[in-house]
Amino acid sequence: MFQMRCPRQDIPSKTAADYIGTVGNRIPLAYLLVGVREEEEENLQEKVLTIFKEKLNLQGMCENDIDLYYRFGHAVQSKVRDVVVRFQSREKRNLVYRCRRNMPRDDPPIYINEDLTLIRSKLFYDARRMKKTGKVSSVWTQEGNVVLKINDSSELLQIRTHDDLRDVREQLNNSENYKQSNYIDSDSPESGTNEDTDLDDN
Repeated sequence: MFQMRCPRQDIPSKTAADYIGTVGNRIPLAYLLVGVREEEEENLQEKVLTIFKEKLNLQGMCENDIDLYYRFGHAVQSKVRDVVVRFQSREKRNLVYRCRRNMPRDDPPIYINEDLTLIRSKLFYDARRMKKTGKVSSVWTQEGNVVLKINDSSELLQIRTHDDLRDVREQLNNSENYKQSNYIDSDSPESGTNEDTDLDDN
């Protein structure tokens, strides 16, 4: 199990059940396969195993390793539904997750994501927006937790609530304001050495 720092020690009651269900004994054994082409009368088990074997090079994966397959939600003609895959063991689940980066860039692409609760899914979305705007260097999920790094040398931060995200934003804003203040002070005539004052006006 990886170690990380939690920005806040308190968990609001409205997200306590979500937190307990995620990090307790109910660590999710399911993944979402996003972008798997949907067809009528499809053999979903065969499709999923083919993806694991041919695209992730997991030749040893078999039907006994997977507990359940199904499409999520009602069928809509213009939308491909995600595939929920629940594994028999955490070992097989983690193996697939480690190998997900081997997935080739097909058209359309297929992604493997953790099956997050609605609260965690929204939290992950908002954290990814911070990465897209360059506020943090990396964001991912691990065993149902949202994790981020502010920069490549910083420690891992577990983001459990939107209050945690606000704390990170405030930390980044304070750091940026401090840098800007130092930059202005260093250029101002009132601070440090000012070589211009030694110049002759004539």
